[in-house]
Amino acid sequence: MVLDEVQTGIGRTGEWFRFQGVNRTLSALGSPGIAPDLMTLAKGLGSGIPIGALVAFGSTSSTLLGAGQHGSTFGGNPLAALAGQVTLETIQAEGLLDSVSAVGARLAEELRALPQTAEVRQFGLHIGADLVLPDSISARRRRLRARAPRSDHQRHGARHPATRAASDPLA
Repeated sequence: MVLDEVQTGIGRTGEWFRFQGVNRTLSALGSPGIAPDLMTLAKGLGSGIPIGALVAFGSTSSTLLGAGQHGSTFGGNPLAALAGQVTLETIQAEGLLDSVSAVGARLAEELRALPQTAEVRQFGLHIGADLVLPDSISARRRRLRARAPRSDHQRHGARHPATRAASDPLA
């Protein structure tokens, strides 16, 4: 199993990796957790310095790729490697995982208190919110939809070349 932790890894959800939180939830439900064979990391690993990593777990996965078999845009960069190391050390030394959980919970609570918020989903600092549109915006959106061209209407005039190419199999 390959897990993509590019967006969610390196503490952004209050845990080192999002799959750890998923495993805790699965365990509470009496289900077995997930165990990655490979995991991709990037973005948060370098604190702004471009870096990517492929982490292999276990003896079988660790031997899938040998030296030089894994292509990388950012491979072999000593600055990026140092940035990754310092990022991990800083997160650990400063207790940032607990901070991410606390700050994320506070932000989610503040969002839930807003009258425009219908729902908030939160894992650390990964926060999604569904907003309720004011009646004036909803009415304006309905009017715009009513005036939008429909597929059964005839169009007149020149068509954009990209549109013509997409609809013409010989183009």
